Amino acid sequence: LLHRCENAIESCFSTVAQRRAFHAEEENQLSQVLYLIGELCMVGFTSQEESSRLSRAKKRGKSDIPPPTDREPVRGLLIRPSSRLVHLVKLMLPNSMPMPSSMEHDDVMSTPSSLRAHAFITLGKLCLRDESLAKESLNILARELHQDSNSDAAVQNNCLMVMGDLVVRYTNLVDKYLPFMAACLQAGDAKSITVNITSSRLSLSFNRKVNGHSLVKKNAILLLSSLL
Repeated sequence: LLHRCENAIESCFSTVAQRRAFHAEEENQLSQVLYLIGELCMVGFTSQEESSRLSRAKKRGKSDIPPPTDREPVRGLLIRPSSRLVHLVKLMLPNSMPMPSSMEHDDVMSTPSSLRAHAFITLGKLCLRDESLAKESLNILARELHQDSNSDAAVQNNCLMVMGDLVVRYTNLVDKYLPFMAACLQAGDAKSITVNITSSRLSLSFNRKVNGHSLVKKNAILLLSSLL
């Protein structure tokens, strides 16, 4: 399935390169593929696992993770994406991305904010199973929360939610980025997006109805108070 997701992303990128713009069809398809990648990589996840220990245990054929149960038959299962797939996900994080078939270094196209928001959520799920990827991604996440960032409220909300999960999972790594999360307490009042939060922090959807950055502020209060 992950291989098919990789092929689907590359196919969409090829179509976008030919049109030189994102259309709703490609944006929706890529958003669905990103969601599927994140969900597949979370299969078998347990808060008791450690990504480095899990990798070593898989090589040895042993595991310190509690065994599967009738209620959790896939506990401890690790579906690791290819480095190519991780790279494709990362391409959708910046405000602009290079034209896939272009030879010009400055030939770029704007990345839709909704697609960026989905990509950050998927990256967060990948980081929960891969500590080294989390180390690489923290600066990217923190940059979106910076007070000088011009990111859409949907992107900032998702980055904040991801950081909230990572600070619980990798406390020593994320601890120094708490000031960036605290900076969201001063989020501006510019965009209009509402957040529907499900049982998982990493499942957010957005509807353009109410002020988005005020919700960034609200989520920052909720997350930081839960960490105290």
